[in-house]
Amino acid sequence: MKFFLPENDRRNLSRRFTLVEKKQSPRGEFACTLKRGREKQDSVLLWLAEFHYSTATLLAQSLGVDPNGQRHFFKKLLDQGLLRAIHIPTVRERIFLLTPLGRQLARELTEKAVDYATEPSKVNASLVRHNLSVQIAVLRRKNPENTFVFERHLDFTTKDKLPDALMIEGEMKTALEVELTHKKNARVFRGFFDHLKLIKMGHYQKVEYIFGTKTLCENYLEKFNRGKWPVYEKRNYSLIDTGKVFMPDSVPGLRERFVFTAEELL
Repeated sequence: MKFFLPENDRRNLSRRFTLVEKKQSPRGEFACTLKRGREKQDSVLLWLAEFHYSTATLLAQSLGVDPNGQRHFFKKLLDQGLLRAIHIPTVRERIFLLTPLGRQLARELTEKAVDYATEPSKVNASLVRHNLSVQIAVLRRKNPENTFVFERHLDFTTKDKLPDALMIEGEMKTALEVELTHKKNARVFRGFFDHLKLIKMGHYQKVEYIFGTKTLCENYLEKFNRGKWPVYEKRNYSLIDTGKVFMPDSVPGLRERFVFTAEELL
């Protein structure tokens, strides 16, 4: 016996089956949630493998999510033994770094985790504000078209000071130099020369100095704009004034390779 449905009923039934097929099952929704959670976890592991340590706020920003809604996520990573939290007097938020288990998982994602130091004693408290400020600067410049390399992963063949981070976008490489405090003239000018040397060696094309205050930015800019730069040599870990001067305007395009920016940091 054949069973026939009126035309309208067939259309309605067909539409209902289509809606059921398109509607995701609870198991599918769970799988998507699980996948997203794993992606977030992997992103955190990669960020910490790159920068060694960070805060919940910065890690959430690196994920592109609101930090206020991530307490459960970070608590889960702590409870699973992937992260440990430490307190640094100069920073309000807790500092997260990988545990041995977290490092093990990170090694499955990147070779940068091979030599990762999980011991809290390896975190230099005097550098935490600076390194977190570097991460802030990186996050402000981060977009789908670029990548970043933190100082400790740069493999430049030089004994000169390396930039705090390298921003790579296509063929353009820009060194990022974060400054939070005033320095002696010798270190400021020596820094200019170190960047010029690394530019000449082809490691990058431009430098962006990023300052935590406008006053500090103007201080560096005044020195950079001088027509003569004093030349310092490194001797026995000290910078000695050679009495010589360098004329920056004698090098075409030199001024255009340096950018000075003041913005809110940590």
